[in-house]
Amino acid sequence: MLPQVPWPGLLAAAVLLFFAAAIGMEMRLDALGYQPTARDSQERWQAARARASRLGERALILVGASRFQLGLDLDVLRRETGLEPVQLALDGSGGEPILAGLANDPKIRGTVLVEYYDHTVGARGGVAEDMQRRHEKSSGRLRLWKRPAERSETRLTEWLHERLNAYADGANPWSSLRWRILPAAEARQYLVTRPDRSRLADYARVDMPDFYYRRVARTLGEEIDVKGPSIEALLAQRIAALKAEDNADFLAASREVGRMAEQIRARGGQVIFVAMPSSGMVREIERRRYPRERFWERFVAETGLPGIHSDHEPELRGYACPDGSHLDVRDRGRYTAALADLMKRKGFLAPDQGGTRQ
Repeated sequence: MLPQVPWPGLLAAAVLLFFAAAIGMEMRLDALGYQPTARDSQERWQAARARASRLGERALILVGASRFQLGLDLDVLRRETGLEPVQLALDGSGGEPILAGLANDPKIRGTVLVEYYDHTVGARGGVAEDMQRRHEKSSGRLRLWKRPAERSETRLTEWLHERLNAYADGANPWSSLRWRILPAAEARQYLVTRPDRSRLADYARVDMPDFYYRRVARTLGEEIDVKGPSIEALLAQRIAALKAEDNADFLAASREVGRMAEQIRARGGQVIFVAMPSSGMVREIERRRYPRERFWERFVAETGLPGIHSDHEPELRGYACPDGSHLDVRDRGRYTAALADLMKRKGFLAPDQGGTRQ
């Protein structure tokens, strides 16, 4: 005869032990500085893209790259514009393929903010092209073939992982225990992705000035040992030798961008280009390669579109980018509020927008 075992008590003890271990792990990871992060997946972007179409004229669609993802606070935009922000920016990508897709979508009738980079006007390919192609192929339908139970399980799993430190930066409980808790490794996690696809960058968590020098070298497009002697003098020498880029292809691409925007404007929408802040050597590289009078000013003239350049607007100056290219989490809210206020005062938003929602 099998022995009598108090199964209810054993199961209750096991459950209590599991939750105690999970809570202890979360508390320890929190003390080490780890933070929950959302996974910026293809499905998450596709869901945002489908939402942009559903919102119609209520949408405030953000198209661009990492400066938009890190530098714009969607909650502030929602409050200050009365519109519903949709983050479609993609790290390391030009936004033109996405803008082309929006132009060809008759449901897009809202306001589109496009991140301006001199070197990405006319750029094709990359992750943006791939995302747009996948969106067109699916016609905005996100894996509807899944069973309801499977879809619910996926959403519940994502919801749970986005709120637990054990899954920070793509980790799992086992890897967090082995590589973070047992060696008591303090977090070097400076980026946190939110469920709305915006990102928070805390540059107090990175090694400066090496992190900054690596960004400068990357902007130059060169492999440079940032720990080498006289690195700042070497970078300054390389920057001083830069020449202005030819703008012939840029101007042709600008006219094409204007035609895309006109499709959206014909439906009652709006397209506004925004050049985000840059600092230090990164800004100097951009100024030397793309002089204002040959690029930004010609872009605005060729497209006929509203444009805001952070370097040229008194309200948007003075925001330092710790890595030379992106705003710190401590500045993104203030910058976003200043940008929204500037768009309202310039009349770039329709009269019924721009009001603070209660």
